[in-house]
Amino acid sequence: MQCRTLEINLLSAYNLEDVRKLFRMKVYAVVSIAGVPRTEKKTPVDYDGGLNPAWNFTAKFTVSELAVEQTGVKIAIKLYCKRTLGDRLVGEVQVEMTDLYKAVSEHGGSAILSYPIITTTNKVSEQEEEEEAHLPRGVVNIWCKFGKTETVKPPSVANKVVVSGVMAFMRMLFRSKMQVDVPIGDPNFTGTTIDWAPLQG
Repeated sequence: MQCRTLEINLLSAYNLEDVRKLFRMKVYAVVSIAGVPRTEKKTPVDYDGGLNPAWNFTAKFTVSELAVEQTGVKIAIKLYCKRTLGDRLVGEVQVEMTDLYKAVSEHGGSAILSYPIITTTNKVSEQEEEEEAHLPRGVVNIWCKFGKTETVKPPSVANKVVVSGVMAFMRMLFRSKMQVDVPIGDPNFTGTTIDWAPLQG
């Protein structure tokens, strides 16, 4: 399978909506591919920046070449305010992978890009949504780079069976001996985890 590496550095954000009126906001960001939980990567919490947090956090992914060739695959960046009684969503950005690849290519292979942050706290009706789209909600700044195309060999059926069996045994062992269900991620058969690839029909 033809794949590329994708590096996204979550640099900073500014002029965020204040969702915590009485105290300084402590903000972190979560980036993922197509909103898939297993691809999520989280920045450290910025305890000092308030409405203008900075992270300089790099997330790395491996994606199928089709991700930059067909529309519908999106990078999702969600910003949260850390709170004792439950973290609160500040806003989010969704960027088509094809648009991201085009922007990076136009800048020689890597680029610093800025995107407006979308919030839903002020939406009252669909009629007001269009007007609210022009209100300032803040901006997130990222640095992005796509690597060269590389071939990742699909795992053999025998390899799948062996690795899946070992992982199932480990889950059962931990569950019985320690009375806990240890979350173990998807098996890595080839040494390279593909974070996004098209579903096989």
